Amino acid sequence: LAGGLLACGGRTPVTVGIVVVVAGAIWSGGYLQRIVGLVNELRPEPAKQEATGGESCPEHLQKLYTAAMLYADSWDGKLPPADSWEDALRETIAKPQYLNCPKAGAGGHGYAMNEVLGGQETSKISGAASTALFYDSSLPGPNAHDKVASLPRPGRHDGQNYAVYADGHTAPIAAR
Repeated sequence: LAGGLLACGGRTPVTVGIVVVVAGAIWSGGYLQRIVGLVNELRPEPAKQEATGGESCPEHLQKLYTAAMLYADSWDGKLPPADSWEDALRETIAKPQYLNCPKAGAGGHGYAMNEVLGGQETSKISGAASTALFYDSSLPGPNAHDKVASLPRPGRHDGQNYAVYADGHTAPIAAR
């Protein structure tokens, strides 16, 4: 619109075009800041160390959360389907190893998605601070999902397991 008005020439279309461009920049600024923030979270950074000498489980879960929010931004605010969440996040995750718990062992992915949240709109999740989105799981293979019932016992990380909650914070999660 602004380009078309600017192309028309004359003083009024140019003024209107400039106003439209400025208004568009101001309006999209909030979205742009959110996207830039999410992209910055996905950039590689010095890893926090676990006992194995690798990256930490909470760090991986934070990366999964960020990838899920980027996915939701592209899909009308909806999280990926629970039965294909890993497949859906592969395009938005910075490194494929973030899909795996560092302590899951060879061949084990180690994370699951809360199936209740699959396909849900992020803005409509009630109790987000107490609802696990991704968590340590004993289910094998990719795209693991359940109702947060597959926590490893004992926990993989000095006897505890971790989860990233629907509000974005990561914390230990108690077995039910």
